[in-house]
Amino acid sequence: MKILILILTIILGNNSMASVCLEVSDESLDEKSANHGLVIAEWSALVQNTCESPYDGTLSIRFLDSDGRVLHTATDVIILQANEEKESRRTITIPVKSISDIDQTDVKISERKRPL
Repeated sequence: MKILILILTIILGNNSMASVCLEVSDESLDEKSANHGLVIAEWSALVQNTCESPYDGTLSIRFLDSDGRVLHTATDVIILQANEEKESRRTITIPVKSISDIDQTDVKISERKRPL
């Protein structure tokens, strides 16, 4: 049993080490317009591929209040060549009350190495 746990740890460790190519920075959330109690806002961030191979990534963005409760979620897919950086953008529609409660975002990246 200990050997199986060790093997799983090595396998999972290798997968997590391979998942460090895409980095997110410079996030912003800008309100664009408000109508009928809803706000249209645009989330954007810079995504950088720090590896020598092309990668695609699925960004799962959670908009949280100060207590860590999820107010809204969004998903974006981005394709990056080796050592490339691009801006990722998502337009969201959220109630006026909720937009003012957003305190932070949590972005998770699921990435996949693309064939050469």
